[in-house]
This record gives sequence, C-alpha cells and structure tokens, in this order.
Amino acid sequence: MALGAALAERARAGDTLLLHGGYGAGKTCLARGFIRRWLGDEDASLHVASPSYLIDNTYPDEEGGALQPGVTVHHMDLWRLPEGKVGQLVDLPAVFRDCVSLVEWPERLSPTEAQLMAAPLEVHLRLDEEAAARMADPEGAAAALEDGEDLPRWARLVARGEAWQERLSAIKLESDFAE
Repeated sequence: MALGAALAERARAGDTLLLHGGYGAGKTCLARGFIRRWLGDEDASLHVASPSYLIDNTYPDEEGGALQPGVTVHHMDLWRLPEGKVGQLVDLPAVFRDCVSLVEWPERLSPTEAQLMAAPLEVHLRLDEEAAARMADPEGAAAALEDGEDLPRWARLVARGEAWQERLSAIKLESDFAE
C-alpha cells in the first residue's frame, strides 16, 4: 500500500496506471493504498474492494479533500471481460481524460481503447518466490489471507512518457514493496 500512496501523491487528472501481475500479486492492495491516500483517508476506514465482479469501482471526491479536489478515481478490473469490451461499459474517453484510472488486467483493453489514454504508468507486480509458493498452496494461501499477512512483493515501474518519468524520479521509498 505504501507504493500506491506514493504514486497517488504524484498522480494528476488524466493519469492511467496499468496494474500488471498475476493473482495475489498486489494489484488491489496497491490500488487500496492509492485510493485511500488520494482521498485523504488517513485512518484507512474507506473500504476499497476488488472490482472483479463490478468491473469499475468509482471513488468520487465527495468531500473535496482529494489530492486534486473534484477528481474521481476509477479502479477497473478487466479480468472477466473479453478484449475490447470495457469501452461498451465505461465511457473511456471521458474517464481517461478527466479522472485517474487504475486498471487491473490492462491487456484486456483493445488497441483502440488503449490509444485513448495519455502516456500511462505501467506497474508490474509479483510476489517474491517464497510468498508465491505459499500462495500456490491452498492451505498456505488461506492462512496468509486469514492473518492479513502482508506478503513481500516486487514492483517494476515503466513510465510511458516524460511526465511520469519526472514524477517517478522524485519518489524515495523505503519499503519492501519497491524493487
């Protein structure tokens, strides 16, 4: 969640973060940290769930306390959609232009949909090898999830444009989350 919060500090309306990684890699965890920091949820009381079934969870700035007041965050999970379908469900031109978008499973975007976003930030996440082995075992995964264990993860950030390159150079993060 620390990486998500750090990225929120530097995000702007019109930014898209493409969250890559397998199951349990930390995509929703990163989004949770981002959204809570964006909306100023200091006590972590805001429930940020995976949008797996709803496809697009929106987090409007209803109280005017967002890092960029009035800007809504869209958290999308495209796993259940065939390629190119999200544009039929979400007004992508408006979302990619006016909001901040966190997109899990972005490979489900069609080339036409992907062209709608300005230079995105790609965030590639993975569990470290020991944590991945534990999650592959159903009993180990259940125990880790039940305990709320924060498993070690690796992140690789790829800026697709100068704006994110400049912003990323300012991030100084002391966390097990950053590679």
